[in-house]
Amino acid sequence: MMVLGYNLLECYKYDVAYDVVPTGAYATTIRRRLIDIAGKIVRHSHC
Repeated sequence: MMVLGYNLLECYKYDVAYDVVPTGAYATTIRRRLIDIAGKIVRHSHC
């Protein structure tokens, strides 16, 4: 499962987030830049 997760993360970096996150970024960097932004949007929506 770890190999599958690693490969999915690498494919995501190269295919989807190539202009947002550098290709040499660690998984925590990707999480902080992309996933936490969605959390901020949801938290501030006051739904």
